[in-house]
Amino acid sequence: MFKRLMTLSLVAALVLCCVPAFAAAKKKAAPAMDEQKTINEEYRKGVEAVYSHQWDAAVDSLTKVIDNPKTNKDILANAYDNRGTAMANKKKENEAIADFTKALEIKPNMENAYYDRARAYAKINKHAEAVEDLTKAIGMGKAEPIMAGYYKNRGISYLAMEKRDLAKADFIKAKQLNPKLKLSQEAKDLVKGM
Repeated sequence: MFKRLMTLSLVAALVLCCVPAFAAAKKKAAPAMDEQKTINEEYRKGVEAVYSHQWDAAVDSLTKVIDNPKTNKDILANAYDNRGTAMANKKKENEAIADFTKALEIKPNMENAYYDRARAYAKINKHAEAVEDLTKAIGMGKAEPIMAGYYKNRGISYLAMEKRDLAKADFIKAKQLNPKLKLSQEAKDLVKGM
């Protein structure tokens, strides 16, 4: 009987000691969950702003996500990519390139970040860099209509670099992937004329 009483007393003491520890752990977890919820909500607002072409609002929301040290790496990479898109649309190509580069440092397999950075490079006449990024995006992608845009844009950069044979091959591939894709008159003439 004495052993049973001692065992019950020991169990009761352990329970009484653990309850405050569990409560403290739960309190610590609650702010972390609230913080993640805040980050997710701010990220959602930023992405919505990008899709609705509200570039300043997108930059503001995504900057909050980027500046928060608690943001996880997947969201952080996507936040940089989306903010880069907003910057490019604000005609701030150098800032956009910096954001796309940061996204790729965090998550090197972001096909869309290579494509987006290539477009920003092309806008500031850095066509060799654009070709390099588009080649990486093409290497990561699948043969589907979205790839047509990658080939078309690489063809445009090749054309700007006066690499007409390479441009023609890319324009042809782009049209094969998406026959409805619109090409510039110069691209159409190149495809027909060579």
